[in-house]
Amino acid sequence: MEWQKIDDVNWTIYDNKNSFLPYNNVYTIAIDSKNNKWIGTNEAGLAVFRKGGVLLSAEKFHAALHKKFELSQNYPNPFNPITKIKYALDERASVIIKVYDIMEREIAELINETKNGGVYEIEFNADKYKLGSGIYFYSMKCGNLSTVKKMIFIK
Repeated sequence: MEWQKIDDVNWTIYDNKNSFLPYNNVYTIAIDSKNNKWIGTNEAGLAVFRKGGVLLSAEKFHAALHKKFELSQNYPNPFNPITKIKYALDERASVIIKVYDIMEREIAELINETKNGGVYEIEFNADKYKLGSGIYFYSMKCGNLSTVKKMIFIK
């Protein structure tokens, strides 16, 4: 794969083998105040380019963008009636994990406590909350960061 840059008129091609930018889909491109281009791929790498397209650095995308926490997809999904939710913290932090219905009504608060850095797994039992089949969401908040995932309950 080759990467390309345009300077308002011409395209310049950069060979991926020399740039260290991984062979993956690009999901995020951001330009900072110094005009550096930050390119994030699907869990393979984060590359930073400066004017002229020169690679400044490359590091694991996962570590760079998910430094504080990560929330995994529940499994199994769809589930009946029990599913597991795995999450990870980079450091000691206050964590809140909640489950919501499709109308954004809170169904359950699964976690609301301070945890040490590490990987954790919790169970969610839909029967405990007398839920019907449907789509539900679970969210994780850690400080001012948050993320949401979708899960499907089938009776």
